[in-house]
Amino acid sequence: MTSLACSLTAPSVLPASPMHGRYGVIDVGSNAVRLHIEASSFGLRQKLHSRRFRLRLGSEVFTAGELSSETRRNLIEIFCEIRALLDSHAVTDSWAVATSAMRDCRDGQQLVEEIREKCRVNLEIIDGKREAEIVFEAIRSLGLQARELTLMDLGGGSLELVACRDGRFRQFASLQLGAVRALCAYADGPDSFQNQVGSQFARIQGNLRSFQQPPGQHRLLVGLGGNVRRLTKMAASVRAFPHHPRLLLRSELVSLVKELEPLRPRERRQRWDLPRDRADVIVPAAKVILETMDRLRYDHLFSPKVSLKHGMVAALVNGKRMSGA
Repeated sequence: MTSLACSLTAPSVLPASPMHGRYGVIDVGSNAVRLHIEASSFGLRQKLHSRRFRLRLGSEVFTAGELSSETRRNLIEIFCEIRALLDSHAVTDSWAVATSAMRDCRDGQQLVEEIREKCRVNLEIIDGKREAEIVFEAIRSLGLQARELTLMDLGGGSLELVACRDGRFRQFASLQLGAVRALCAYADGPDSFQNQVGSQFARIQGNLRSFQQPPGQHRLLVGLGGNVRRLTKMAASVRAFPHHPRLLLRSELVSLVKELEPLRPRERRQRWDLPRDRADVIVPAAKVILETMDRLRYDHLFSPKVSLKHGMVAALVNGKRMSGA
């Protein structure tokens, strides 16, 4: 990875406001680092730049508890490049967060300080509840919060569940069942994977009813995360009958798992045009989704094109989380 100079001078900027501003958000996940920059002016928003940096922090943290020197160096170089992009786009307000992998990293806070000193980016390690609250901001932007729904956000390190009632954030749970973490258990065999799933859901057994589909009612299950979106797109590409392209049926997911599981990651990439860092986690991710749907009693989910980054931008534009670029 090419190292970039980090001693750039911050541009002179106007204060950000819902009427005018350029916003940059950074999501340091367990499977990748994502940067999104957009402009907001008089209620109109325009994407200026979006990039996904492939860096799987979770594979090291979830097995060794820390990052190697090489991975730390790569992450710092990525943030130096992000700093340059924020400056070149004259970003007026930015927000960088790190989720499950950095939460579990033994020296995560030390790495945060190193990023701040070398790249001039303030990275915040957030807990699962804050992560879910930010995602809920994205749901608000779609107007879905008015419905009775359960939100399922599958990341690389954790699975967040949120029960939304009367437009409010009612109940929350964070399970260590993200796609990268599930891959580690899946590699140890089916018993290890099932034990991981069972132990995590056992933790919330007393609150499980809050997230379940009540008998005779039609609550909506909203699924977020890159693997959910990818599986929904895959199902839509092969279905024989039309329905909403953002819906994923349980029966379709079962069929996809049966087709994908016997294939090697390379074969999955060729058959489905999957990125390298998606092809190996797609099966354990699908199995986590299936387990969640079964335990919550849903036979389908809705997968909107929103994610943590959209909630972060919405929060910045609405003045709910402001930090200097």
